[in-house]
Order: sequence, then structure tokens, then C-alpha cells
Amino acid sequence: MREKLHRIRLPRNMSFIWKAVVLFIAGIVAIELLYLRHEQQRSAELRDLLTETYSISLELENEIGYGGLIHNFKNYLLRPAEERYYIAARSNAENATTLIDNLEENAQSLGLSLTLTDTRKMIAAYRDRLETISSMAEDGDTARDMDNAVRYTDDFALAEINKTMNTVSGVVIDRLTNLAKTSYLQLQVIFALIAFGVIYFSVTLNGLIGQATTISYKNKALHKSNADLSRSNLALQQFAGLASHDLKSPVRRIALLADMARQHMKEPQTVEGYILQIKGVAERMNVLVSSLLDFTKTGFRAPRLQHVDVNAILCETISDMSEQIEAKMPTLSSRKRPL
Repeated sequence: MREKLHRIRLPRNMSFIWKAVVLFIAGIVAIELLYLRHEQQRSAELRDLLTETYSISLELENEIGYGGLIHNFKNYLLRPAEERYYIAARSNAENATTLIDNLEENAQSLGLSLTLTDTRKMIAAYRDRLETISSMAEDGDTARDMDNAVRYTDDFALAEINKTMNTVSGVVIDRLTNLAKTSYLQLQVIFALIAFGVIYFSVTLNGLIGQATTISYKNKALHKSNADLSRSNLALQQFAGLASHDLKSPVRRIALLADMARQHMKEPQTVEGYILQIKGVAERMNVLVSSLLDFTKTGFRAPRLQHVDVNAILCETISDMSEQIEAKMPTLSSRKRPL
């Protein structure tokens, strides 16, 4: 014959404690979620800053490179009678100076005191030498004489631009990595608080049930509570591993693409391709973090089935694992299972 269970009523002081614990956990979780959102916004700002810095660096190289200031300077040296090269060179110098200001401002926003001194000197030297060419041309000097008089070495300036870009990109990538790690820790704190709440309520409820039921029923309730806790802990472990893997993979991909872009800094189209890939990975990482935040709000509810594009998932996976695929050169093939 089954034993009758008495209705359990919480004592007044116990009800107050439960409410206080619920409010405390809810408040901490809300603060953690707000902090995660702030970190997400900071990550987006850093990614935008990195993209802008790459763009400025490429524009600067174009303005002072052999398609800009240096190109027009050489043409004016050979054809001093054609004023258009003089005007174009002066315009290149002004635009390059503005881009240097922007690049230094971006570095300062990261707390870096970087100055492109050699680059500024090179621009000033070419600008001053334009006037020298005009004066020598009016005096009837030959192109060879003018070339010897205005010759200038610009290797240090170009190396300085690359060094500045590498420093800024390295700092941004490190900070993005740290933000990702911090976000993962915040998720752990949130689920630890949830687990604490589950444990607290389970223990308290089991204690109240034990006061109103027999020893046999208490044992059964305790066994069920332990099973629930085991499933919750297993789900937390699986989620922690999933979040860690999914957050690290885009960061490694961004770092890889940044390194590859740095190796091809003199190839604007190639670098632009890498920047687009970095932006795509960053957008996917943004979606991933948003999904994780949504998951923290919904909790461990029953899964909802939906259709997915397996081809898109496969393409993204192959793209993320491109480095491992190139290293091991596996063969991907499809095989139909026999009926």
C-alpha cells in the first residue's frame, strides 16, 4: 500500500530565504549577461578598428608608393615642364600626411605611442625636393644632375609602416583573444550560479520532504535528485566544451588570416581578400556569441528540430580547418550506403 504524502508548506522564514536566493542569483546572472554584451560590443569595436587600420595602411602605401608620391615625383624629375606631376605629387604628400595622422590616432586609441617619424621625414623630403627640381629646371640643369641632387632612400619609411601595422594588428588580436577567454569564463560563472541554485533548492526541498515522508521515500527522492544533478552537470560540461571549441576556432582563424595578410602586405588585392575573410569570420563569431547569450536565457529546454543547410556547414568547417587540411592533405569523398 502506497504511503500518503502530506502537502509541504514552507515556513515563513524559509520562504523568505528562497526568495532572497532567487533574487540574488537572478541579479548576478543579469549582471554577467550585461558584462558579456559589453564585451561583445568591445570585440566589434576592436574588429572595426583593425579593419580601418588595415585600410589606412594600404591607402598610405598607395599614396607614397610607386603609384603615388614616388611615381609622380619621378615623372616630374624626368618631365619638369609638365606641371601636373608636380601638383599630383603635392596632393599625394598632403593625403599621406593625413593618413599618417589617422594611423597614429588608431594606435593611440589602443594605448600605443607609435609615431611614423621616418615616414613623415620621407614625405617632407620629397615635398622639398619638388621645389629643388623646379629651381634646377629653370636653371637648365640636366635630369641626371637633378636626380643626383634630389635622390632619397625611402626603405626606412616603408619598413616603418609595416612595423606599425604589425604592432597594431598584434595588439588587437591579443585583446580579441582575451575578450573571448573572458566571455567563456563569464559563461562558466553563469552556469555555476545556476548549478548552485539547483543544488540549493534540491537540498532544501529534499530536507522538507524528508520531514514529511518516510525513510524509504526520502531515499527515492534523493536518488532522483542525484540523477537530475548528474544530467545537469553533464550538460554543463558538454556546453563548456562546445563553447570553448567554438570560440577558439574563429579566433585562431582570424589570427591565421591576419598573419597571411601581413605576409602579402605589398599585394593589396590579396590583403583585401584576407580582410574580407577576417570580416566574415568575425561576423560568424558575433553570431556565435549572440547564440550563446540566447542559450543562457533559454536554459536547458527540450531541443527544437529544424532544417539546416549541411553544405553550408561543411563549407564553413572546411574553411575553418583549411590550415589542418593543407598540412595533412586528406581526401574528402562521398560514398552512398547500400540499400
